[in-house]
Amino acid sequence: MTTAYNQIDINQEEGNSIVGEIFGNKKILQIFRSNKKNLFRIDLKFATYARTNKGIIRVSLTEKVTSKGILTKDIPCESLEDNAWLSIFFNPIKDSINKEYIIKVEGINCRIGTSPTLYYSYTAEKGNFFINRTKFNGSLSFRTYCAKTSELQVTPNMVKKIRNPRLSVCCVVYNQVSFIRKTLNSILSQETNFDFDILINDDGSTDGTVNILKELQALYPSIVKVVYSPVNLFAEQSFINLLSRAKTEYVALCDGDDYFTDNTKLQKQVDFLDKNKDFSVCFHSVRVINGKQETIFPDRNRHKKVFTQKFTELNDLIKENFIQTNSVVYRWRFIEEDIRKVFPRNILPGDWFLHLLHADKGKIGFIDKAMSVYQKHSQGIWHGGSDTVVKKYGIQMSNFFNELKNYFNKDFEGMLTRNSKSLKERYSKLNRDPIKVSVVVPTYNHEKYIEQCINSILTQKGNLEIEIIVGDDFSTDGTTVILDRLYKKGIINLIKSKKNKGLLNNMRECFNLASGKYIAICEGDDYWTNPWRLNKFVDILEKNTDCSGAFNSIVLLDDKTGKYSEHTKQLKELKHLQKTTSTSLIKWNYAANYSSCVYRGDIAKKVLAIMDIPSDWLFNLYISKKGNLLFLKEKLSVWRVHPNGSWSSRTPQDKELGVRRFLKKYKYLF
Repeated sequence: MTTAYNQIDINQEEGNSIVGEIFGNKKILQIFRSNKKNLFRIDLKFATYARTNKGIIRVSLTEKVTSKGILTKDIPCESLEDNAWLSIFFNPIKDSINKEYIIKVEGINCRIGTSPTLYYSYTAEKGNFFINRTKFNGSLSFRTYCAKTSELQVTPNMVKKIRNPRLSVCCVVYNQVSFIRKTLNSILSQETNFDFDILINDDGSTDGTVNILKELQALYPSIVKVVYSPVNLFAEQSFINLLSRAKTEYVALCDGDDYFTDNTKLQKQVDFLDKNKDFSVCFHSVRVINGKQETIFPDRNRHKKVFTQKFTELNDLIKENFIQTNSVVYRWRFIEEDIRKVFPRNILPGDWFLHLLHADKGKIGFIDKAMSVYQKHSQGIWHGGSDTVVKKYGIQMSNFFNELKNYFNKDFEGMLTRNSKSLKERYSKLNRDPIKVSVVVPTYNHEKYIEQCINSILTQKGNLEIEIIVGDDFSTDGTTVILDRLYKKGIINLIKSKKNKGLLNNMRECFNLASGKYIAICEGDDYWTNPWRLNKFVDILEKNTDCSGAFNSIVLLDDKTGKYSEHTKQLKELKHLQKTTSTSLIKWNYAANYSSCVYRGDIAKKVLAIMDIPSDWLFNLYISKKGNLLFLKEKLSVWRVHPNGSWSSRTPQDKELGVRRFLKKYKYLF
């Protein structure tokens, strides 16, 4: 393969701009001067798959005539971003005017078939430095000379004085040394036909972030504008202070740990808003990266209206935030007005509130293309599950909905009040001491079902301390192998019978170990369907202290056919949160089975001690004598019907006979 050369003219005059060269409609290399004397920057862009290699890219710069080396830089392939700019700084040789340099790019130890490709051809054909499928080598010459400004093709991301930016990118930064360089490079690489600046508030970083900001600020003094806080004001206050500095026609947001992936992102969004004057917000899809998992937001199934309608409005956005922070550009409404007089204090999330303030002035436009990345990580403010977030920020989130009532249509008042109240209640619950719940799992020969049963318990959420007590009644199948494995991992407490004692005695041994304020039962062949099930029960029993327990609607699963059915008598005859008494329960076993119930621990232990048969019906009748049983009209558990079930294995005639005998023996007690 023959090496191709193309001359890239670099302006050496003080204060003038530098040319960015375009090859075959792909801008792959740009060279320009920084404000520091004799310091130049080379930007290279690599093609897709570069980062899949385990090798390195070596970039070397030499003076062509003398072959004197200027620099050699090794870049691990894994650190490359597909189609993103890689910046390299160098100091040219003294008296470098009209000197020619050679840039050499080579792949070292790159995997066969996926070597990185550097596009350089300026002809119709797609050229590259790819050689023999194992590595690539090539060189590109450029020279420097004195030129007049009028001779240069100025591009907006070159170093020059920005006098009248049309757009500001606002960025709050705090201890993001691992991310901030990539973030700012992705913004600086934006290709636009308008000027923009980057407004940054550093919120008292202590990890080296400030050093990077000062370095980039020195290189781009008219673009990168940083305010350094001597102390940490926290995200909310820093965000408001930052926004108050923005006085451009358009404003974009990007947190210090996220980044743009499309160099024309800002241009596309400004073009949209320029053409559509009745729109005040434009946003796009975002890649959400959480460790090794990657998704796209907004979601096509969950947010169908975003994808199917020409625009969305305030009425849609106030119900749910479908705009990710780094995807938005606003037609800025606070050019004259001071946002600090409008924006409420002590609320989260601030970006959603800002979206709504602008959606109140016009329509919301959407570009169906992922042009940025939102990174979820342990240092992020929203890291953790919803419980973690509400436990930390529940009051600010509750305030958010309360404040919205002061700004927007009264039609939303009911919804906003409910949301605010719900968050405040969750915050209070999550910040109380965890309530202990003992979950008893009686099992016998449930090899096929026991893992699903226990997994449905392990996934339970809420501010609860859960202990799992499994009583294995001398199983003869593979149940014991599964339970031994879970016990060794410390997941369960295990009681293993040396002989089959029956359900009643098995439960008694488990109850003796139970130390929770509440006791729940999940039989080994059943399972729960909702991760918030226990939390729901604890909540209602904490509020209804006159009740001794509660039960939920069940779903019946025919193990043979795989079909699900409802417990019609529960649904037809009971209302949600109805308090059932022993008088109503004796007419019909509404609670259905143990797996649908949760009890106050002290009452459940006393009742089990007087039981003479292992009947869930009788157990619930005794429980309801101590206090009513609440009914949750939600399908939260599955009762599996299979040939080996203690009740479901019986014939209809046998079941009817069993009920008559039961009523004859126990009805007089209730």
